[in-house]
Amino acid sequence: MPDLPLSDISLHYEVDGRGPPLLMLAGMLSDSASWGALAPLLSDHFTLIRPDNRSTGRTTPWDAETSVAQMARDALALMDHLGHDTFHVVGHSMGGLMAMELFGLAPGRIQALSILASAPVRAPGPWQSSMRCSPCAARRKGSSFGCARSTLGSSPPVSSLILTIPRPPSPQR
Repeated sequence: MPDLPLSDISLHYEVDGRGPPLLMLAGMLSDSASWGALAPLLSDHFTLIRPDNRSTGRTTPWDAETSVAQMARDALALMDHLGHDTFHVVGHSMGGLMAMELFGLAPGRIQALSILASAPVRAPGPWQSSMRCSPCAARRKGSSFGCARSTLGSSPPVSSLILTIPRPPSPQR
């Protein structure tokens, strides 16, 4: 599959499926292959975009500078390159942190955000100002976001955000 040349890396990514774009961000030391079990279940409903994070998989060089914020910028550059003005995002573990950073960079472009099995963290500033970690607050702001847990302390920490992606209509018989 293709690579996107950026200023200091060549970002490898996989694209398959059909439908609205779904950016799938893997966790630490994981790559696009970590979504392999889910891809067949989602590819009939979404165009799956699965980058290999910095220092993993086929993204090179393996010793490039790496941070959550930098990987979020890489993901946004990939979506720009692919021409997706709006998209869904799912992040697993560290990919969830990347997803929150990405939301801070481009909140108007993300249609839905799912954070899976990420450690409790204090959300980045742009995230906090956009949504308090509470399903009721999310609904009041007209958001499709909700929280699995929102009581892990102050300021607000984010544990695991959940989103139910609606099923596409059943084909008529």
